[in-house]
Amino acid sequence: MTINMSVQSVLDSIESAQKSEIIPDQEFVLQGSVLDTSVSVLLSRLRGLCDNADQLPQTFHDQEICFSLKDFSGTNVTPGANSSIMLRVRRALDHTDMPWQLRYTGQPEVGTRPALLRNCLDVPV
Repeated sequence: MTINMSVQSVLDSIESAQKSEIIPDQEFVLQGSVLDTSVSVLLSRLRGLCDNADQLPQTFHDQEICFSLKDFSGTNVTPGANSSIMLRVRRALDHTDMPWQLRYTGQPEVGTRPALLRNCLDVPV
């Protein structure tokens, strides 16, 4: 029952985000853990939410490299603020013809949402 309520509140937040057109540059992250005995139930529910529920899950093998760009100039640095920018680069190891993906992820926004919300920018390179 609790899981259904959490999923519903996330779906409500996503619907609200779509109405305010923030989906292209926002990222929702729902984190948690699942007991081994409940994995099959979770996978069944996720398949029910997907368009391709009749197909087996697709496997993938990706590599992600994280870079931290730091500002050593000392300008425009607020005391106590993090002066680095995190960039992530991803590539598909099993599809070498696909472009690499560069992702900038902003700081999490403070709020009372049931999921983490932060700005992000994905660029194929």
